[in-house]
Amino acid sequence: MRRPAATPPNRCDLALERLAEAVQAVVRQRCTPPRLQGQPLALAHRDALLELWRGFTAERPTLRRGYLQSAPARAAYLLYYTPTTAATVATTLDLAAVAWRLPLDAGPAPVSAPPMQGAPPAQRASTPPAAGHLEAAPVPRPLRRPLRLLDLGAGSLGASLGVALWLARNGQADRPLEVVAVDGARAALEAGRDALLAFAPNASVQLHTADLRDLRVFSQLGLLGAKPAERFDLVLMANVVNELPGGRVQLGGAGEDEELASAAVGALERLLGQTLRQLLRPGGALLVVEPATRAASRAVIGIRDALVGGGLAVPLGPCAHAKPCPLRSVKDWCFFSVPWQRPAHIAACDQATGHDRSRLEASWLLLAPGPALGATAPSGAPVEPSPIWDRLIGGPMRHQGQLRRYLCRRDGRRAVALAPLQAVPAWLDEAPRGAALTQTAALRATATPDREWVVEIGREPVAAPPPGRGAPDAAQRMLPPGGASRVPARRR
Repeated sequence: MRRPAATPPNRCDLALERLAEAVQAVVRQRCTPPRLQGQPLALAHRDALLELWRGFTAERPTLRRGYLQSAPARAAYLLYYTPTTAATVATTLDLAAVAWRLPLDAGPAPVSAPPMQGAPPAQRASTPPAAGHLEAAPVPRPLRRPLRLLDLGAGSLGASLGVALWLARNGQADRPLEVVAVDGARAALEAGRDALLAFAPNASVQLHTADLRDLRVFSQLGLLGAKPAERFDLVLMANVVNELPGGRVQLGGAGEDEELASAAVGALERLLGQTLRQLLRPGGALLVVEPATRAASRAVIGIRDALVGGGLAVPLGPCAHAKPCPLRSVKDWCFFSVPWQRPAHIAACDQATGHDRSRLEASWLLLAPGPALGATAPSGAPVEPSPIWDRLIGGPMRHQGQLRRYLCRRDGRRAVALAPLQAVPAWLDEAPRGAALTQTAALRATATPDREWVVEIGREPVAAPPPGRGAPDAAQRMLPPGGASRVPARRR
């Protein structure tokens, strides 16, 4: 359902709407029994949606391995979790763009003007397109080679759809994609392929049924030994870590599953190390996206520290540094949380099941090959860590007349930013959890008696305020998700 004409949708809304329509069509054609065809999809698949949700959020995992082989579970997953995974991955690519972004085609500006970089969410959401909308005929432009994606544990290709969504939002809806998708559930792969081809007709998809727990998987699929031009621009792994043996909630925690979980994460580290060594093109990256749970996030932190500490990887995001993660020692976890405009059918599913996915939330990790692999950027220079200075890793907290927000700093410290409530910079109050910060000139950092690293926000105005708001009180500029969709899901 489209918005009223009085509020013209921007490209982000239209791209996500088109993706949602493609997914719903596949669910109706492939996954909905004839007796349920007359019902709204949210009601037709309500029971399966509730069963999936309980399985993902239970104290102990209740979904059996291979649950996507079940037709009802597959339909519910495709209907609800595939679009939300796509929106989450697209948002992650926005957050990562400070340090790395997929290569875009050269050529004239797209038909629709992109969302305003730096504008607050409310302003971005109401910015009309420059002319027409996404369905208008694209401006001819020279196309470079197709982007190559490897989607590991692809399921119904939610992560690949997220890349296609990000491209559409950046005026690249016609960019050719070559996707190699690997998963153990063939029927889910096929349904996801149909949705991706409906949304991105210039895509080509190769499906491989394989078990990622087998460390020989890449050689079995013939992916090793390829020439650099045949390797991948981006390797994706979304919602895989939390489904390893040892359980979703229990992963990385104490208990009878700890040894099994540790072994599974260790095997995954070896698989990702092989990915960094042999599967990426020069300038390529590996993206891991997981639910915003403590257990999944801390497993991702462990993988990050193992690969970065061993010289196999350089972190490009969310980290501002390549030192050991400061959250690992404080038993905390790292995730982003941003609002989004839910597609109508996602809102209908939420209403039918009693959920409230009003925010997109996820833990994530973007890695480039590290110095131990002799990796270089496309320019030939060594790959450098992320150029960001700080990243917000906590929401706004008001206490004793001050606004407090936790930061992860470029020097590898967890810090708390303080500002008096009567002079809180708008960006500090409104920036979503997970946003990157790029200037620190007017910040004063001190260590407190309990060794907390405190960042006091200065009151000096900046010379050029970010677009969309008046000058903030600190010489610090937020880089918000560029044209980001907004969203929840603590689990998926």
